[in-house]
Amino acid sequence: MKNGTDNADIQLLSIKAEWMMNGGKSSEDWNKLSIQDVKLLTVDYYAKEERRMKVLASAFNQALFGKKKGRND
Repeated sequence: MKNGTDNADIQLLSIKAEWMMNGGKSSEDWNKLSIQDVKLLTVDYYAKEERRMKVLASAFNQALFGKKKGRND
């Protein structure tokens, strides 16, 4: 990586790495993707991250403040 790599570059590399690891693909396969496919993968990545953060926040709140209201355990 070059010195001064910005956040957008790092985020795109994270998306590429996840796609490669989860799909058993190579960087050559990534380079063959259309811009639309890269955009779709980017949206999917951020949607998954947002869901993960919501689950984490919910677990954190539940651990600190107890059971959620209306839950029958």
